[in-house]
Amino acid sequence: MRLPAGPAIGVEALLRWTNPDPGAVSFARTPSGVPSHLGDWGLAEAAGQAAEWRRQSPAMRDLVVSVDVSAAQRHDSDVVGQVGTVLAATGLPGSALCLEFGEAMLLDDPVGGRALLKRLRRLEVGIAIERFGLDCASLAHLGRLAVTVLKIDASLIAGAARPDSADATLLAAMVAMSQRLGMVTVACGVATAAQAARLAELGCDAGQGDELSPPVAADELPHVVARLAARNRGLASA
Repeated sequence: MRLPAGPAIGVEALLRWTNPDPGAVSFARTPSGVPSHLGDWGLAEAAGQAAEWRRQSPAMRDLVVSVDVSAAQRHDSDVVGQVGTVLAATGLPGSALCLEFGEAMLLDDPVGGRALLKRLRRLEVGIAIERFGLDCASLAHLGRLAVTVLKIDASLIAGAARPDSADATLLAAMVAMSQRLGMVTVACGVATAAQAARLAELGCDAGQGDELSPPVAADELPHVVARLAARNRGLASA
């Protein structure tokens, strides 16, 4: 969501397994992560849903859907071929899709990672590095990667509302660096209105977290986005 309070500019596809005992479980939180075949299925489902939203609701036409690429997909699947096939099958423009990669996944093979991202960018999809800020080594490679979005890890957001905190200083530096590199910055784990306001002051473009919007079911999302858009139009005219 655009900081500090909207409108919505994108959604992240979440894959959950609902189990009666532990409840909703994220595959990304399991030791093995998302299996490649399940990640491929999730990509196709998310792209298909995004294409359907765009056909059904004018409010959804400018939204970008983000999908995680798991380590298993990175190594076991033809990611570029899979993305191209999905875009062709759904009719979703590449610019409406953003693929999220973990820092470590790209740093394990910097040369191969750079080549993969360049090939994906030829499909016009966005490329995000998620949980950025956990690995200082990634700074050395950032300018050489075809990255369009930097998603700052939630661990650095907690102190954002305190101007004299080390986290706020680091955030300001990350946002300034991203702007110089032409990247959009997204703050993850925004938990309070004060954090959202301070992040906006620092120049952070967007945020996600329970303060902005909890997870929403696919069939409810168009109504939520339309409501947020109407609220922001009201604020603009006030």
